[in-house]
Amino acid sequence: MEQAVTGQRWVSDSEPELGLGVILKAEFGRVEIFFPAAVEHRQYAQKSAPLRRVRFEVGDRVKTHLGDERSVLAVESADGLLIYQTDKGPLPEAELSDSISFSKPQDRLLGSQVDDARTFDLRLEALEQRSRLRKSP
Repeated sequence: MEQAVTGQRWVSDSEPELGLGVILKAEFGRVEIFFPAAVEHRQYAQKSAPLRRVRFEVGDRVKTHLGDERSVLAVESADGLLIYQTDKGPLPEAELSDSISFSKPQDRLLGSQVDDARTFDLRLEALEQRSRLRKSP
């Protein structure tokens, strides 16, 4: 996990349905995050947190708290926080919609929420085993 800064937006790899979370505190090797869309608080050890920083890229479409969609034209960083330059003006990451979810495969891909190759291979092997079992008399 990269250095967490209060106000940054992260997504949980283990619970992507929670939507975007905001870092409330990052100190003493722990990180506290609030997921407004699910009204859930979580606390993790920073070294093993199943969290991934949300960073949209140029060309991505994002939604704000108010529900309007914008196209990202550029991404800047100020004091560890991202500011998206969009077709409708600057958008600090704190103003991103909380209900953005990465639970659908295409959403996970677009949000760069992908597993490492080892995890993929293990999942593939498990699915192949299950397929063989289902075909067995």
